[in-house]
Amino acid sequence: MEVVPYVKIVKRLSQDKEELESDSKVAEKKLHIIGEEVINARNDREKALKKKEAFRSIQVDVCDGVERRSLAELRAELEQYQVTIFRWKVPFI
Repeated sequence: MEVVPYVKIVKRLSQDKEELESDSKVAEKKLHIIGEEVINARNDREKALKKKEAFRSIQVDVCDGVERRSLAELRAELEQYQVTIFRWKVPFI
């Protein structure tokens, strides 16, 4: 009985195992990176939604107050809202 074919098989299996382990490590790194990107995207989405809600509430406040206020008062209020909006760093959708 010859041992040489079995040795070759074992060596090949060992090489295959090393390649699979290397590929697995690369895949784990990519998965970690993608997970971080998903978390960042969720945070950005939440910020954008909060900003959108605030903007809509400002629109409602302005529209409700149009009938009751003078033009000068409305301009002052709009300028105040613009200052508030431009302080935010997340761009509008």
